[in-house]
Amino acid sequence: MSGTLYILRGVPGCGKTTVAKNIAGQNGVVCEADNYFVGEDGIYRYNANKIGLAHGWCKDICRNALESKIPVIVVSNTNVDPSHFADYEKMAFEA
Repeated sequence: MSGTLYILRGVPGCGKTTVAKNIAGQNGVVCEADNYFVGEDGIYRYNANKIGLAHGWCKDICRNALESKIPVIVVSNTNVDPSHFADYEKMAFEA
């Protein structure tokens, strides 16, 4: 059996990251577009003009994790509309 992909949905600040980290544990990967905006210094610097890049980056991390057979992958974005997570579902079924 290959790994499991979890897709979390929720408004900002509701605890998705905390839940994602708990689900992923030490052997899993958490994919969040927000992490794109965290610099090497650990400071979060959101830039609305780069949100498309952030989501592309997040999808790349998920795809790489699937290809690497990571046992648990958690996508933790707001995903308020099904179209927001459709690419992740497609990746999971193709993996």
